[in-house]
Amino acid sequence: MLYAATQDVPGNAYVGPDGVGGFRGSPALRRQGKAGLDPALAGLLWDATADLVAAGAR
Repeated sequence: MLYAATQDVPGNAYVGPDGVGGFRGSPALRRQGKAGLDPALAGLLWDATADLVAAGAR
């Protein structure tokens, strides 16, 4: 997260580990997985996040 927040990363980019399988390594620009491009899942995540933020504000 620090890399993505402090480097000149293009919009709609994904930063993740550059090691084998993307589990370890230095931060690097990577391709998004299919789930990261699914508009239906994005909507569910948005709604869940909005519910959690609203619950925390109470």
